[in-house]
Amino acid sequence: MAATVDVVDTHSYTLGESPVWCEQNQRLYFLDILAKLLLIYHPESGQTDRQQLPHLTSAITLTTDNTKLILVTIDGIYLYNIIKKNIDAKLANYPDVPDATRPNEAAVSPLGELYFGTMCYLDPKAVGHWYHLGHGQQNATRCGQPVNISNTLCWSGDTLYFADSKTGTIYQSRDGMKTQQPFSQAERGSPDGSTLCRNKRLWNARWGASELAVYDLEKPDQPPEYIPLPAINPTSCCFGGRDLTTLFITTAALDLTANDPWQGRLLAIPNAGKGNLTHRFKLP
Repeated sequence: MAATVDVVDTHSYTLGESPVWCEQNQRLYFLDILAKLLLIYHPESGQTDRQQLPHLTSAITLTTDNTKLILVTIDGIYLYNIIKKNIDAKLANYPDVPDATRPNEAAVSPLGELYFGTMCYLDPKAVGHWYHLGHGQQNATRCGQPVNISNTLCWSGDTLYFADSKTGTIYQSRDGMKTQQPFSQAERGSPDGSTLCRNKRLWNARWGASELAVYDLEKPDQPPEYIPLPAINPTSCCFGGRDLTTLFITTAALDLTANDPWQGRLLAIPNAGKGNLTHRFKLP
């Protein structure tokens, strides 16, 4: 499956991640995790603003206030004001093992609640966990089974898709992670971040494989289609643009040649499909 892939931000990011499209602001928010940067891409000008964050932040999500984001950081879960460029409040402490793990994936459910996962960090023997933070909760609660490297949180109806990148497995659950079943095993590369489009296709970035794997959720027995990418390590993707038809893809230049014009760039595939609006964390 061929596609036209464009570079929309020529800066090379060490670990680009967590792209989120805000239809109200018409902006793409994403991160460079290791540089502790919040990045705000403006499609109309092609410019990317950079805001320095106080903590290593692995994921961002939208809230019902379009001036505020949720930051999932190694120090806790924060509410961040993108206009004032500062933290408004700490919503919860980091719930896992400090210095052994760090947060990784995060997304908001259709009910407006936060789910996030952790991964081994400084301790290679550590494992991560999945967590849930509901409305008004001051502490995140553990859910699901232990995970090595948490990735991919996507809801299609009442089915949740999530991944363990280390084992190469994408799982599905219909009961909020109380139980889980394997959905797909990656043939090459590692399943990283994902997004869904309106015709029930799951688009999964494949770290190390220079490609996206696209699953038809209505044909679960059918193997995915593959879209080759010029970047070795795509990390995640989301639909955006005024009509939600542009697929934005974050990539990483970690341990790769910085002079390569594709590695670590923000990429885009125009007219890739029709995306959904991003779920927002419900604020009081």
